[in-house]
Amino acid sequence: MQWLRQMLEAAGKKPADLARFLEIPPPRVYEMLAGKRRLQQGEIVRAAAFLGITEGRIVAVLDGRPDPGPAIPANAQFAPTAPTPPARADMAKDVPVFGTGMGGNGDADFEMNGQIIDYVRRPPRLAGRNDVFAIYVQGASMSPWREPGELVYVERNRPPRSGDYVVIEFAANEFNVRPALIKKLVAITPSRIKLLQYNPPKTIEIDRQKNRYQLYRVIDWTELMGV
Repeated sequence: MQWLRQMLEAAGKKPADLARFLEIPPPRVYEMLAGKRRLQQGEIVRAAAFLGITEGRIVAVLDGRPDPGPAIPANAQFAPTAPTPPARADMAKDVPVFGTGMGGNGDADFEMNGQIIDYVRRPPRLAGRNDVFAIYVQGASMSPWREPGELVYVERNRPPRSGDYVVIEFAANEFNVRPALIKKLVAITPSRIKLLQYNPPKTIEIDRQKNRYQLYRVIDWTELMGV
């Protein structure tokens, strides 16, 4: 991707620098430069911060639209004492990962058994919170919103609203496994929960009377970064 190469050169950065900032292997950045890999959703905010540009510029280019150019005037003045975002290395790696999302058919996208399978970094907005966890996504049932391998942060205490992305965790089955779904919440009625899946497109309805479940809200990347 020639545009990304130009942005790196303009910022005086190298592909290896971007790889370290995103915490991905350098070959993945070179795949982006060759047009063989897209920036993932969760990488866009971080890449924009690294390059010193707006997230909207990256999204426009990825969508095949013209680069809108910088939204901040070139002669803008900034206070020398303005706070800067914390370095990734300074973010505590203490958010537990409880499940691995698998692109599903509506029966179950992934399983949760209460065991912690990993720990990931705590974004600035989550400082001090003990009601959050994360999952890794596999499969493409929610592509392009989330691609395989991406990380999703989830909160327990804030009730989701229509339009939010959610994780719904069902009661443990006979194997002590808790099936779960990650979808977009369409609506909650006294008898049903309506969910939207992207790939293939379908609406899923959960009977609230016949199922025991917990419903959690997925935290958007802009919220995680305090935008």
